[in-house]
Amino acid sequence: MGATTAFELRVVGGTVVSGHGREAVNLYATGGRVALVDGAIHPARSTVEATDLLVMPGMVDTHVHLMDPGDTSREDFPTGSRAAAAAGVTTIIEHTHGHPIRSVTDLAEKLAHLRDRSAVDVGLAAHVWPDRLGELRGLWEAGVAFFKIF
Repeated sequence: MGATTAFELRVVGGTVVSGHGREAVNLYATGGRVALVDGAIHPARSTVEATDLLVMPGMVDTHVHLMDPGDTSREDFPTGSRAAAAAGVTTIIEHTHGHPIRSVTDLAEKLAHLRDRSAVDVGLAAHVWPDRLGELRGLWEAGVAFFKIF
């Protein structure tokens, strides 16, 4: 971004925690992604004051059972993902037993069901069943996060 282009969000005054350690710098985001981290003040449409706070990447919960679609009496994607977001989790990896993903068709149906139902990013697991080994390559290429093998 050029110096005259405004970022969507500026987080100022906090301590940014990254893989390189901690540093008192400002964070700028556009399109829902971090675009710049530095000590200068750049134009932005909105500003979050983070003095005395840590600015950290979101956490990833790699073992979530939301059972949605299916029996959601325990929890569904809207409530479970909002709870995750409230705790600083920005990505969940869900692997349900209620409606397991065993094929590319299952994956497409699950993704369609989840469209606009999650407050955080979602990765999905696929189950490996002996009679469906031919589905593995297609599932991996379609984007499953991992395979659960029983």
